[in-house]
Amino acid sequence: MARKRNFFTPSNDIFEFGLNPFQLSVYFYLARCANNAKEEAFPSYATIAEKTGMSERKAKNVVKELVSAGFIKKQRRWGERGGQSNVYVVEDPLTVELDGARGVKSDTPNMKNSEESSNGKGSGHILGTQSYTPQTVKSAYDALNGVHDMHSPSARGAQYKELYINNKDYKEKTYIDFDKIDDHSYFQIYNSVYKERFDKNHPRITEDQLRRLEVDICDLIECDISDEEFEEAARNHLFNLPPKNDGKIFPFIEAWKRHFEV
Repeated sequence: MARKRNFFTPSNDIFEFGLNPFQLSVYFYLARCANNAKEEAFPSYATIAEKTGMSERKAKNVVKELVSAGFIKKQRRWGERGGQSNVYVVEDPLTVELDGARGVKSDTPNMKNSEESSNGKGSGHILGTQSYTPQTVKSAYDALNGVHDMHSPSARGAQYKELYINNKDYKEKTYIDFDKIDDHSYFQIYNSVYKERFDKNHPRITEDQLRRLEVDICDLIECDISDEEFEEAARNHLFNLPPKNDGKIFPFIEAWKRHFEV
């Protein structure tokens, strides 16, 4: 007896668009659900979060990113009892019509209008012969990075985790004035308390250091650490430093679980 097929088939080319691990996980899970349900997927945010190993809040943001970049369609369906639920249609990124200026689907709705009402069946994995170029891939990657910035000032940090944490060959250093960093209010709060403690701004940091910090900042955001909680912890840290601690932000952020009750 032939063995029952027990796998799903996402797009082969999904790795060509620079998606980060969160986006890939959600895309793959929705593709898996879509395959099993004949092209439409309808898991809840809670289920998506559970299956992909992220918080429900993070799952919602990632779904929005994928919708805005054209990798999935999000529609609304009416249930038998009158309630509404989300239906997802997973798109093949290389067979949708692309807008040359942005590299996303020309008919993809924007963030505010992405939840469309629909009683019909979605198009699912669209089969076709649309070719792509390196410019197309780069455009789609840039579009996704733009979505990161729209959702959370520091959400983009997640995309650097795999790229930079273990990259020993990244030696070029570009320094950034710490007081000019406006990626998230946490940076401004820490600099303000640092200046109160040392009567000067926090020392400059490199771009690589900023990217490392942004990864941990993403975790703080996911835990809903408020600005007030962050300031209280920063103040307690900076005004109770051991003699040889210069108060730089790195050890404080790296040990964030110790400073916050999570």
